[in-house]
Amino acid sequence: MSSKEIARELGISSHTVDRRLKDALPILGVASRHEAALLYERLAAEAGYQPLAYQSPAVAEPPDRRPPNAPDTGVRHQPDDAVVQEARAPFTADAPAPLTFVLPPPPFRRGRTNDLTRPHRAFWITALAVLILYLTYFSLTIGATLSEHLERAAPPSAQNTS
Repeated sequence: MSSKEIARELGISSHTVDRRLKDALPILGVASRHEAALLYERLAAEAGYQPLAYQSPAVAEPPDRRPPNAPDTGVRHQPDDAVVQEARAPFTADAPAPLTFVLPPPPFRRGRTNDLTRPHRAFWITALAVLILYLTYFSLTIGATLSEHLERAAPPSAQNTS
């Protein structure tokens, strides 16, 4: 298998596979990946089948629930009338906290260093920029509206003199 295939199978980087293989080759006493694969194949054939998962002998076997006088088939049986129960703690739900929007502290603290975090600074810069745009738009709108009203309200004699 290539490093990319091994990496995809194990869910790691191909560089990690290459590094681990490079570290393992001197430990195994071989010079290449091919020799390492041949060594593995030979040792696996000598040892026979060995499961990948190891279970400690200190772990107790589950109790055998076979009916009495039944032949041992290697399959563990559980009677059909056995009930499996889970111990659960009763569910208690606290009252949900009310949703509140908390404004970051204002940036107008005189005589102190700027200890606002980046998100707070970004919030205040954006808020001030939007406020300036809003005020500029409405002052221009009000100015245009007032000039139109003044032109309509002006006496006709004042309009003809120019």
